[in-house]
Amino acid sequence: MHLLTLVSTKLALRISAIASKVADLMGNLNEASPSTVKQLSTKSWFSIKKAERVLGWRPEISFEEGMKMTHEWAQEKGLLGK
Repeated sequence: MHLLTLVSTKLALRISAIASKVADLMGNLNEASPSTVKQLSTKSWFSIKKAERVLGWRPEISFEEGMKMTHEWAQEKGLLGK
């Protein structure tokens, strides 16, 4: 059973910094690094409208198809719980 615990960004940054130091000492990589916490806690939304308008760029794969492909890949690699 997994319990969801909400913590402030400030606390998450402190915990991730400590975890990163421990991982470094053990020769491991902490994927939940302070940089990752900062990125995930930033509320950013980006539009491709300007790239479409100025450059004529269009995505080759839709967001929905990309998410489906990513999910399938993660399943194949055993990265998702059952």
